[in-house]
Amino acid sequence: MRILLARHLRTRGSLQQVPEEMSKASKDSMERLHGAIADKLSDTIRNMEAGDKGLAALLNVARQFLKDNGIDSVATETNPVGKVADAVSKHPFDPAESLKHH
Repeated sequence: MRILLARHLRTRGSLQQVPEEMSKASKDSMERLHGAIADKLSDTIRNMEAGDKGLAALLNVARQFLKDNGIDSVATETNPVGKVADAVSKHPFDPAESLKHH
C-alpha cells in the first residue's frame, strides 16, 4: 500500500495504477477505499448548505479528487459546468487590475 501511495503521489495518477506485486486482496482494499472516499465526498457535499463552514474547502478537496482521477467536463449551455462558466463570465476578471488594489 505504501508503494501505491508513493507512486500515486509521485505521478499524480489514478489509484488504478497498482504495482504488479500487490496482492489481489490489497488491490481490492484500495479500490473499496477509493470508492468509499468518492461516496463520502459526494454525500457530504450533497448534505451541506451554501455558506456552511468548510464547504469551500470540501469542494476544493472534491475538485482535486476529480482532477487526480482524470475526471473533467466540457461546459455546455445546459450542464452545471456551463452554468458556472456563464455566471463567471458576467464578472470579468483582470488579474493585472486586481494586483493594483493589493
